[in-house]
Amino acid sequence: MIHFLSKNYEKITLLFSVIVFSVLFLVSSPSDDFNYTAGESSIRSGFEYIENDGKITLIFDFDVSMMPGDKIFVRNSDEGYERKCEVVQICLKRKSSLEITQRNGKKIKGRLQSNGDVFLTQNWSSIKKSLSLSTTEGSRNVFYDDIFSIDGIHSYELEEGSNEIDWDLIEYSFYEPISDLSLDENASKRKKWLVTALDENQTEMDLFTPPVVYLVDGKLTSVLPTKEIAKEKEAFGLRLTDFQKDAYRHRLVSWIGNTPYFEDTNFPSPANPEKFVRNRLEVGIPYKQNSKYKPGMPSLVPTTEEDDEKVIKITYFVVQEWTDPKTKGSKRVGRAMIKDYFLDIKPFEINSLMEEVYAGNYKLKLQGELEKHGIQTFEILENETGVVINYGNRTFRILEIDTEAKTVLVDKDGPSPEFSERRKLELP
Repeated sequence: MIHFLSKNYEKITLLFSVIVFSVLFLVSSPSDDFNYTAGESSIRSGFEYIENDGKITLIFDFDVSMMPGDKIFVRNSDEGYERKCEVVQICLKRKSSLEITQRNGKKIKGRLQSNGDVFLTQNWSSIKKSLSLSTTEGSRNVFYDDIFSIDGIHSYELEEGSNEIDWDLIEYSFYEPISDLSLDENASKRKKWLVTALDENQTEMDLFTPPVVYLVDGKLTSVLPTKEIAKEKEAFGLRLTDFQKDAYRHRLVSWIGNTPYFEDTNFPSPANPEKFVRNRLEVGIPYKQNSKYKPGMPSLVPTTEEDDEKVIKITYFVVQEWTDPKTKGSKRVGRAMIKDYFLDIKPFEINSLMEEVYAGNYKLKLQGELEKHGIQTFEILENETGVVINYGNRTFRILEIDTEAKTVLVDKDGPSPEFSERRKLELP
């Protein structure tokens, strides 16, 4: 054996070099002018898909920053077609980790605080609400019109017809292929400098006007000193316009036997905005937000006590006779005790006589009035101490909310120290 190796050493070395070179060439050679990622169910593909009602929902296992209206580009090399699918809705999971990029370039990392999953459609940026995040610096509220993108592991619902694509065979990309772009062939041509008569110095004489020179404080200068004008201090730019109780989202409207039915005021009916989705809530069972909600479905679904996404539970329900003190007439009234896992309060009562229910929490309205930046309205809740409002290149941090005095202590910071100010805001 040793004799064979020594005799054929050069041939074996040459054969081994050819094999290594061929493997490296196949691995490193690009397949096309555009790099796609294959959509197989593997670690490299990094996503799964769910088909429902003619639409495809994609769930990636890595952070993606696509928003409603963005497109994902797919290609099937075997069948020879390319398509682009628009994202029509994204779902942000409750308590999921997010990184929000604001329109001013600032980034905020934290966990999503909400009663349930948050769904964003194509008009998301025009919604006059905010996302609440739990960050290392405390609770932060970021308004939708300040958001540029949201990085995280979300689910993305694509446009109708996306189920016609064989997602097991396609390659996908978040960027438009080069073949789809229209390029200006003349854009790369160098500009020519045309020499004018003035550049060639063909004038008959050079003109020179001597400057006026001043002697100021023993020094020669060509510019007279200007008197400094004292700048007027900028207005604080934020004022408190409303401080009122925040109505609870669930209302007791009816019952069958010992099972009550509640309206969810966060989900108006598409056919009639004055009516709301009704949920049948059994006593003693926790419920969470329906992540697959569509019109005609309940907004809450049953879950367990171990589920971190639970939001509400009916701990007690009874129907009693009630006499109207004015008319002396009687009627049957449903009474329920509510445990809300999102609100940090004890169980409270809701009955069918209440047109609006208050769980003891407050909602505040603040109005931004900086000159040249337009008027904007911001809404916060009483438990959102530490939230930061970005407005007019200024930051307003909520330091303290006093529900008894109905005041708000706010710190203001700007581009330079003279903009810094702390003020207690009161109702007018």
